[in-house]
Amino acid sequence: MAACQSLTDLPLPCTVGIAGGALKLYMAAYADLVPVSGSSFPYVLATGGVINQINMASGKTFVEIGIATASDSTELKNDGVINANGTNYKSVSLGLQLLGMNIANQNFVDSVTNQDVAAIVMSKAGEYFAVGLNGSLRLSAMTGGLGKAAADLIGYTLTFSGFDTLGVKIVESTAALTAIGVTA
Repeated sequence: MAACQSLTDLPLPCTVGIAGGALKLYMAAYADLVPVSGSSFPYVLATGGVINQINMASGKTFVEIGIATASDSTELKNDGVINANGTNYKSVSLGLQLLGMNIANQNFVDSVTNQDVAAIVMSKAGEYFAVGLNGSLRLSAMTGGLGKAAADLIGYTLTFSGFDTLGVKIVESTAALTAIGVTA
């Protein structure tokens, strides 16, 4: 448990030009992440709590997952739980929609079933957020269908859930780009 500390000012941010929602989603099997040298975690938190390094196994990267961005179907949630005994953790979830009932989507669902995953979400504002870097994010619910009406989803709705002390964290853009295999 972190030592108690004084609070600091938290100014109201300027909201002009900020768009909510996800623009891109990248995922990796948690097994493809490896601990940073001298640590048991595959990431480095810089001063201020921003992730400035995500360590991947040789030849592995986060892969882009095609999501339905027009409907804002990707949702990243972070709910804190603080227990009376002093323990605390954050319940995290990632919901997304895959368009189409096809072999590629079926194979993706099969590949994420029964294994921990990690995700990097790029917001419409261009910021990167990570979840699952402690190995606790797992597919917890899935529905799929062909729809009945013209506006119904034809595809899959997936929910990944987990909990850890890290929760959803901001990722420095260079670290995110490196983890997804893009050279800056």
